[in-house]
Amino acid sequence: MSEKKRIFTLKRSSVLKLKSEIQLLFDEGKRLNYGVFRFISVINYNSTSDIKVFISVPKKLIRKANERNTIKRRIREAVRLNYTGLKTLCAGSAVSLHFGIVYSKDYIEEYNIIEQKIVLSLQNIYDEIYEELQKP
Repeated sequence: MSEKKRIFTLKRSSVLKLKSEIQLLFDEGKRLNYGVFRFISVINYNSTSDIKVFISVPKKLIRKANERNTIKRRIREAVRLNYTGLKTLCAGSAVSLHFGIVYSKDYIEEYNIIEQKIVLSLQNIYDEIYEELQKP
C-alpha cells in the first residue's frame, strides 16, 4: 500500500513582499471583512499560476511585538493547512491570486476562530474563481 503523502507548505516564494505588489493589492483588491480580519484579494485570469499571501498585524492595535508575531504565526498556519484546494485550482487553470490578511482586533484571538475565518474566506475565493472559470 503506497499512500501518497500530502505536503502542506507555505514557501517563502509564496509570500507577497514587493512594495509595488502590496500597493497594487491595496489599490485594486476586493475587500471582505470577516470579523477577526480584513481579507483583500486580487485575481488575475490568464496569467502565471501563483498564489501569494500578505499578512499584516497593525502596531496600532497590538503594541507588543511578541503578540503580533503570535497572531501572524497563527494566521500563517491556518493558511498553510487550508489553501491546497485553492492552489490546485489556480495551478490547473492559469490563475494568479494575491491576497492579504489584515488583522483587525486589539486582542489575540484563539487559533480555532482564526482558522474558521480563514477557511471561510478561502472557500469564498475558491467559489468565485470556480464560477468565473465555468463561464463560457
